[in-house]
Amino acid sequence: MHSNSQKTWLGHPKGLFLLFSTELWERFSYYSMRAILVLYLTDQTISGGLGWTTEQALSLYGIYTGSFILRLYLADILPITFLVRDVQFYSVAR
Repeated sequence: MHSNSQKTWLGHPKGLFLLFSTELWERFSYYSMRAILVLYLTDQTISGGLGWTTEQALSLYGIYTGSFILRLYLADILPITFLVRDVQFYSVAR
């Protein structure tokens, strides 16, 4: 049968700590890289940046963020629109 000898940390399975820390690090690095992108775009060319204005850099940042959110939205809507309708059709036809 199932034994209850699983190792825990603060009352939770040890794997949960690893999962939490990995997700935390992923989010930290994602949002940090977005901020670094704007800093890189607005830095002077002589310092290694692209020398864009703040408005141009934030415009690109907005396009990037918007496209990411749009991709998530489309990834949710398109399968529901096309696949679920077909699955319901096949389930009714049988």
